[in-house]
Amino acid sequence: MNLLDRFLVQLAHPLPFRRRLVRKLLSQVEIGSFETRLRVGAFPRPHYAMCLYYAALQAKHLGYRAISAVELGVAGGSGLLCMSELARTIHKELGVEILVTGFDAGSGLPDSDDPRDVKYYWSAGAFPMNRQALQSRLAGRAELIIGDVADTCPKWSPSADAPLGVIAFDLDMYTSTMATFSLLEKERVLPRVWCYFDDIIDEPQSCLTDFLGEAAAIEDFNRMPQRQVLGDNLSRARVFGGYPIGESWHRKIYLYHRFTHPQYNISTYDRSSQEQLSLV
Repeated sequence: MNLLDRFLVQLAHPLPFRRRLVRKLLSQVEIGSFETRLRVGAFPRPHYAMCLYYAALQAKHLGYRAISAVELGVAGGSGLLCMSELARTIHKELGVEILVTGFDAGSGLPDSDDPRDVKYYWSAGAFPMNRQALQSRLAGRAELIIGDVADTCPKWSPSADAPLGVIAFDLDMYTSTMATFSLLEKERVLPRVWCYFDDIIDEPQSCLTDFLGEAAAIEDFNRMPQRQVLGDNLSRARVFGGYPIGESWHRKIYLYHRFTHPQYNISTYDRSSQEQLSLV
């Protein structure tokens, strides 16, 4: 995109200039609470900020002092670094520690013959990792697990005192995404797990439909017989009241609910600040 194209895109931007200016300011200066800054879009990856914050808030109400958060498909590592930084900020805000783990093959996208993996758009070997450089930047702030996610995810479990509360899916492919849904079936999860699907996109050249990629994986997950056993489901979140309308990442936020979780019906909503409704 050349300079003229960029100018025209900015000129037609749906967000008013004032709002973009406030966002830019709040991204540089920490003014207001985390939740307020989240609502006005002050974070570079608001989808990560939202999932991490509300998972930690849920955990706090349930009496946990820590949760686990996972990124699937680390690639260059900017998302994992952002997640680990947000985890530190939220820990200061809520007092809930967030243990961050990233999963990646390390060698880029795998090859596949399954048409649902959209190989005409995401080619094998794309998004490789410079593991040494990333490890040095993480500096122990997040765990990095390298290998085929079909092997590594089933073997991994969150610690007993830090149930799984967030999963960021960025694996592009149907088969890889299906292989990682075993994480949602772990015993140690929050009653409601916040999920982000990066590759539910509307880019014309992707030609994506509900029968391809992550969208197809979600559909097939909900049809699996295990859903009847666990009493669980994964569906698009309807949680954006009070947020700016039309943000592209909103449609990528999903929530996993496990109705049979022993803590499912425990209240996690703070009404202490609300006034009693008066008679009219």
